[in-house]
Amino acid sequence: MAPAPETTDDGGEGAPEGSLAVHDRGQGFPVVFLHGQPGGAEVWDSVQSLLTGTGLRTLAIDRPGYGATSLDAGGFRHNAEVLTQVLVGLGRPAVVVAHSWAAGPALIVARRTPELVSGLVLCAPVGDPGSVTLLDRWLATSWFGRFVLSSSLAVGAWLVHRPGGEHLLSAAGLGHLRPPEARTATRPALDRRARRAAVVEQLALVEELVEVRRAARGVHTPTIVLGGASDSIVRPSAVKGLARAIPKARLRMLEGGHLIPVEHAVAVADAVLSLVATARGGRRPAVAG
Repeated sequence: MAPAPETTDDGGEGAPEGSLAVHDRGQGFPVVFLHGQPGGAEVWDSVQSLLTGTGLRTLAIDRPGYGATSLDAGGFRHNAEVLTQVLVGLGRPAVVVAHSWAAGPALIVARRTPELVSGLVLCAPVGDPGSVTLLDRWLATSWFGRFVLSSSLAVGAWLVHRPGGEHLLSAAGLGHLRPPEARTATRPALDRRARRAAVVEQLALVEELVEVRRAARGVHTPTIVLGGASDSIVRPSAVKGLARAIPKARLRMLEGGHLIPVEHAVAVADAVLSLVATARGGRRPAVAG
């Protein structure tokens, strides 16, 4: 069982051993954010800012293996256990927002304990069999593939942090971001521990995906799936396939790439407010921007 989360303020100083860092803003209806692989809570900064003043409490987590969280990295099941503990601690159902790899634990929790999840926003989510390619399998199961994965993440992030490096993201199908946004989105890949976590999660992507797919078919929580039309990491066909598998999912395809939380923060915030309004059974405030 995961330990109770330690809540930090934005840019918190780190967490003691065995703790989970949760970047917590606002008061009200809870919304929990899960970053992708690799990543960190900072990828949700723009979305959290847009939701300020809308009567929501937004909690962006540094998942196990990343950022200020000291818990070791693990697969979908491990992350689902940690997410469950966070949701139980909130004392009321929450909207869960997950990017890419993190859609796995979000779907597992929504299937196992639907009483904890009032809505799901899945951004460029894994889960469909098409979201795992032959390259993904090689990167996960070959020692040389794991070396290539870690090295390419480090080199790619280093290049993005050079002048003009943000253009590499659009060329790679990740999205059109401004330089500060590009550096924020890729900063976790400069951290060795985060790259090790990404390698662990890559193996889980291959070995545990069948459980995610099974969970998706049993999720009856209101769900909004956001996909990038130019995403080369989780391709549009895989995003659409997952949306079809989830009984109550609504699909919205956006112009852009994989880094939807940064490139399309307004669309993510709008989806959150839509699901919060559904959960409340009433009208919703508008997103600024």
